[in-house]
Amino acid sequence: MPINAFGGGPGSGKTYGVMEHVILPAVAAGRFIITNIDGLNVQAIYDYVVENYYKDKIICIGHIRTCSRSAPGEPGFFPGDSSLDKPCGFPDPERTTVAGGDLVVIDEATRYWPQGEKVSKEAAFFFREHRHFSNDLGQTCDLVVIDPDLTLLARPLKGKIELSSITHKPKGLGLNRYVVRLFRGSRVTGAAKPQSINGPYPFKPEIYALYKSYSHDKASEQPIDKRQNIFRNKVVWLYLGGGVCMLFVSVVLIWRFFNPDLAKGRVASKVVGSIAGSGEAVVPGAVGASSAAGIPQFSTRWRVVGSYTARGQSWVVLADDAGRLRHESPGAFMGSGSLMVGDVDGSRATTYSGSVARSAVIPVEVPK
Repeated sequence: MPINAFGGGPGSGKTYGVMEHVILPAVAAGRFIITNIDGLNVQAIYDYVVENYYKDKIICIGHIRTCSRSAPGEPGFFPGDSSLDKPCGFPDPERTTVAGGDLVVIDEATRYWPQGEKVSKEAAFFFREHRHFSNDLGQTCDLVVIDPDLTLLARPLKGKIELSSITHKPKGLGLNRYVVRLFRGSRVTGAAKPQSINGPYPFKPEIYALYKSYSHDKASEQPIDKRQNIFRNKVVWLYLGGGVCMLFVSVVLIWRFFNPDLAKGRVASKVVGSIAGSGEAVVPGAVGASSAAGIPQFSTRWRVVGSYTARGQSWVVLADDAGRLRHESPGAFMGSGSLMVGDVDGSRATTYSGSVARSAVIPVEVPK
């Protein structure tokens, strides 16, 4: 593969990302790895791969060799042009220099190849031609560099990087997780836009146990300014509380808008309960009749007895139980004949409403 770079501030999860996404899969694939990362628990890495990648299977896992911090900057660390396109045998387990087919993982890369300083001929040649150094298994060399600031890498190296992975911890949210932004090439600032943003991912304790981030066993990172956590700001909690209240009110209003009948039914039930609690007499069906589905009730006084047209105007005739007549505009009515229904004094008047017997006949005199 081409040269990959892992960047991000101190303690942001760079080495963790390399361990999880580079070293462990490479060991599982049978690769030979050489690295200057301090604190690797090599045997624990082998055990993790056997347990999590190939449980209960007979496999041939890779091998990890470590070198000193100063080794990548020393002469002879990288193979020369004499080894180009010549498959080499398997490297000695104690070898501390790069062999053909190795996956080379270099931590703190700007220690050896900083911007503005001359890169050795040997290193520059390897950056350009690393894919031409192979072993008897057909594996070719790959290079992964790790540094807090990838923009400070020397140009001969930076120009060969194809993929940059930048990690950071969202400490402002108080999360002990990491977010990964992937960039094409080595440009990770300014107008450069990430091709993807992933996370936040949790740090898995079982992977943390495979290496040490600090040289001292009991060393740990401590926050020096708790103000960077936005949840310690009272104003943020005020806004969050207001947002929750607004959300609750919005949900209630939307529910009432789409369920008006249920909402009115609840109000009617509360009215009945309050009247019963006060000791007042409750007429059966009085409240229920006035609130059923929010529809006007039938008139107990008026009923439709007919309709007529005179002088170019149409009228609907209503009668009460005393035989009094009432003329209404047909605009307040729907239907015709015995199916005519209209709104009169807030109630529904039909041919069968009112208290007059169905057999009662009330003459309607039509004006001439």
